Amino acid sequence: MNSTLRIFGDVGGLPLDSTLILEASGRRSDVIAPNAAKTATLTTRSSDSAGTLTVGSGHGITTGSTIDLYWAGGSRHNVTVGTVSGTNVPISSGAGDALPLQGEDTCLACVVKTLDVDFDAAKLEAMALTCANRAIVTFFDENDAIIASIVLPGGEPHLWYASSGFDGPLGTSDQIAYAQVTSVATSPGSSDAIGLGLLIDSA
Repeated sequence: MNSTLRIFGDVGGLPLDSTLILEASGRRSDVIAPNAAKTATLTTRSSDSAGTLTVGSGHGITTGSTIDLYWAGGSRHNVTVGTVSGTNVPISSGAGDALPLQGEDTCLACVVKTLDVDFDAAKLEAMALTCANRAIVTFFDENDAIIASIVLPGGEPHLWYASSGFDGPLGTSDQIAYAQVTSVATSPGSSDAIGLGLLIDSA
């Protein structure tokens, strides 16, 4: 199966106009509607990775959920929600940037949505991720260990293909079992979806 990639534009005034034919025996694409992000404030900061969010009523974040957290200066993914009490949402663990200063930055908290994507990372030939908004896509193995977390700045695709000469974003020794996705969209519509495209040498 083939996919065509066209690179058009310029770098430093050097014009680019290239068409690449990417080949693999298998492919898949997914368009995932993220859960709605909720506006929050970090009202208690216990450490770089733990504290309590205050979220508006009707937020829908439940005890034991996994969320990604965004703010102006960074983001944190795979964060665990503790025992929720009303608008108080305790959080801990996760990876990424250290939590922002207490009370200073408005945050967006988004409950992850899980996507079943089972493949051998060593057989990945190309991958593209897209979203109009800031978004995070995190890949896990069958033991729930994070293989890679990719932060999309919004409006810019994340693209990799094997013939680029660069190491793959998911390594070459892991079996990917699933992915989790979030974005900063507070009322996600069709234009806010997260796109995932894969070319896999399934033979």
